[in-house]
Amino acid sequence: MQEKKAIRFLRNLYAERGYVKVKKGYKSSHSGWEIRFSTLDSEERKKLRKAMRLFGFKCGKQFKKHSRIVVPYYGFNQVSQFFKRIRPKTSKVPEQYF
Repeated sequence: MQEKKAIRFLRNLYAERGYVKVKKGYKSSHSGWEIRFSTLDSEERKKLRKAMRLFGFKCGKQFKKHSRIVVPYYGFNQVSQFFKRIRPKTSKVPEQYF
C-alpha cells in the first residue's frame, strides 16, 4: 500500500468509525490513551493493520463490541503520532492534550 493511499484510507476510516479514548486522571501520562477503530469485516481490519504498520503503529488485542470488531492502538505516543502524521479531518480530542 502506498503512503498517500494509506493516509487517505486512515483519514476516512477515522472520520467514520474511529475515536480516541482517554482515561480520567491520565491527562499527562503515557498510559490511559488509546485510539480505536471499529471495523466492519476482516478485509477492512487487514487493510487497517497494514496501513497502520506502514507508519510504525502496533495494534493491541482486538475485541468485539456490539456487532463489530474494534482494533485499538495504545499509548500516548501512538495517539500523538497518529495525529501528527495522518492529520485526520476531525481530531475528536481537545487540543489541550497536544
